[in-house]
Amino acid sequence: MIRNVIFDLGGVLLSVDWEVRFRHCNLSGERKERVRKATIASSDWLLLNQGMEEEAVFKKMAAGDPEMEPEIREFLKSFAGVVKARDYAREWVRILKEAGLKVFILSNFSRRSAADNRRELEFLSETDGVVFSFEAGTIKPHKEIYDLLLCRYSLVPGECVFLDDRRDNLEAAKAQGIEGILFTSQEEAAAKLQELLSIELPYIYTKDSRKRSSDSESIL
Repeated sequence: MIRNVIFDLGGVLLSVDWEVRFRHCNLSGERKERVRKATIASSDWLLLNQGMEEEAVFKKMAAGDPEMEPEIREFLKSFAGVVKARDYAREWVRILKEAGLKVFILSNFSRRSAADNRRELEFLSETDGVVFSFEAGTIKPHKEIYDLLLCRYSLVPGECVFLDDRRDNLEAAKAQGIEGILFTSQEEAAAKLQELLSIELPYIYTKDSRKRSSDSESIL
């Protein structure tokens, strides 16, 4: 019996738009692409999600394109406004909890993304627990972050279902014995969840249902 619903954030309960930051930094054309390549498109970006100290990550990024060091530093100063809570996020959490389920968050997330977007993450206070990768020191789909979630909240894998927009993350969860639902839209995911739970849940009317190609947990 499923007792626990685990959500990813980016592309599921949050939308992600880094163009907001590029515009704020007045970056366009070649300068924008060079900063993008050095930051969110770089493998070094995942180090932020793993909790590495920001200055150390900045130095690694700037070393790849020294001419753009000032622009890279400015880009990394703030991530405010980059993420937005989907219009259904809080209601979906509440519906599931009212149905007697516990709701958890397991997300690859950087410390700055969390700190600079507190208002958009306020709905997390209504969940039963959160594991961010920057706190865990590891990221999905590594086994250790799933182990941490299960251990911290004393969860039985067979009683959990995980909603994520990446197949590799779901495959890693399945290896732990956790059921998975690939998120493509809120409506479709809610229908699959309702079928799995064998209960009827209220329908959510939303304008912000479908995962967008710009959304990605890997660049939070």
